[in-house]
Amino acid sequence: GKQVETERLDSMMVKTPKGGMYFSKGSKYWYYDRFMNTLIAWDIYHALGDKEKTQAIADWILLERDFNGWGNTIRDAQVITRLYREGINADQNTVVSVNGKEINAFPFEAEFDEVPSVRVIKGKAYVDLSESRYNSNPPIFKDVFDISSRMFQGEKEVNELERAKSLTLEVEINATSEVNYVMLEIPIPSGCGYSEKEWKNKRDNYLESKRSHRKDKVFIYCEKLPKGKSVFKVGIEARHAGKFTLNPVKVEDMYAPSINGNNKVEKVQIKD
Repeated sequence: GKQVETERLDSMMVKTPKGGMYFSKGSKYWYYDRFMNTLIAWDIYHALGDKEKTQAIADWILLERDFNGWGNTIRDAQVITRLYREGINADQNTVVSVNGKEINAFPFEAEFDEVPSVRVIKGKAYVDLSESRYNSNPPIFKDVFDISSRMFQGEKEVNELERAKSLTLEVEINATSEVNYVMLEIPIPSGCGYSEKEWKNKRDNYLESKRSHRKDKVFIYCEKLPKGKSVFKVGIEARHAGKFTLNPVKVEDMYAPSINGNNKVEKVQIKD
């Protein structure tokens, strides 16, 4: 038969850090948004026999399901039809063997002294292995999240801070792909505390689900961080004069910590 050209379709392809794939054209209408575009692309690649792409699409679709299914009855029906066509049962109980012990309740999290033996016995599972250790001068890591931070007094960007003045610590994140369940760890400089405005304003924008303040950092939780640029602001106040360290901003997928990013260690000076 006639060869099918997929160059235009491939140009709409977006790969996710977890190995999934979706197709976006930027439409705001539910029947022509990225979800429906991805279902159409799924049909095309299935007809072409491209198992690598159909598997990647199925992986993304499965991760998009929440407590309300895939959003509405039409979408649920469309997805379930295709999953069964591919021989994938979204409701199949998953069993994973970890060092010989069978696990069937998820999410599952454990710590090991050595790299464990992991095997998926039944169903589908996403396994993430990560290592935590202290690094006093971590290199910039921006494969998924490109992070930058700036400070403002009023509308003016500043490098040197004035004591007893309120500031805004602005963090910009440029994500290569949309990531679900993201945690931002935003340190505040030594010599600074939170401003009165920050205590009153518990959420800076619609992306935030929750803020949690610690003495030296604020955690921001997002159910969904979109592809592209997102900006978060933290109100602080310079309280003690001197030269201080500003630790890197860190962003990570809460259920897959290996998907992360950070900027560099910086120095901050506060003047009387």
